[in-house]
Amino acid sequence: MMDFHKNSKGFTIVEMMIVLMVVTFMSSIIWYNGANIHKRKVIDQFFRQLETDILYVQQYAMVHQEQILIYWYPDQSYYEAERYAFKGELFERKYGKHIQVKATTLRFPIIFMPNGSINRGGSIFIYIDDETYKVIFTIGKGRFRVEKL
Repeated sequence: MMDFHKNSKGFTIVEMMIVLMVVTFMSSIIWYNGANIHKRKVIDQFFRQLETDILYVQQYAMVHQEQILIYWYPDQSYYEAERYAFKGELFERKYGKHIQVKATTLRFPIIFMPNGSINRGGSIFIYIDDETYKVIFTIGKGRFRVEKL
């Protein structure tokens, strides 16, 4: 026959349920914040890659003294850089379907001249989930900036 002691060293079911509730609550907070961090990192990576690509195109145009075109295909979720007169593609970048791009005052393709400037200034809107960004290309030395609206 089993002998149960009144003062056994264990946890009651109530104590275990309280600990389980606390752990579950803390996990849900971490999960929620983790999703926001991931979304923020995806947006940061997209704009970091875009900035790197634009600067690469600008430098390539100046070093090789030729026009480089950036074609954007919003309906297919990618953009590409090509050398002028069908001399070859420099790169192609795909991005997520949740990112929407709309040309406003800047029309595609964006043309970088041999001196590194663009042929015309303007802006494009980029919609990522519920956030809106405006990429503004100024005329002159091919400079651009990103503004969150």
